[in-house]
Amino acid sequence: MRRVLVLGSSGSGKSTFARQLSQATGLPMVSIDALYWRPGWQPSETAGFTQQMIEAAQQPAWIMDGNYLNHGAGQLRRTLADTIFWFDLPRWVCVAGILSRIIRSHGQVRPEMAEGCPERI
Repeated sequence: MRRVLVLGSSGSGKSTFARQLSQATGLPMVSIDALYWRPGWQPSETAGFTQQMIEAAQQPAWIMDGNYLNHGAGQLRRTLADTIFWFDLPRWVCVAGILSRIIRSHGQVRPEMAEGCPERI
């Protein structure tokens, strides 16, 4: 495993899994959410975000969490990945994950998020 893509619904545990896998393997973690969001939850410009994803995907090794599959370099990331984890969990499990995340980190910036994007409802 050198290029690992972690996909699934919001609240499914993608970021937690990717962070733990990164720690276990030593592969660098790339959070697509951190690339996409700007302070104050402002979305990135499409061209700039796509370019950042391309540059990240072309690195020799990574673990990427986040979806954005139809956005810019989504196909490139799927093509370059040698391993894909798909978190296909029931909706109620994902909703419970989102609610738990909000309770645990409301008002704080999660490790996989961009600076200036504190957790909110």
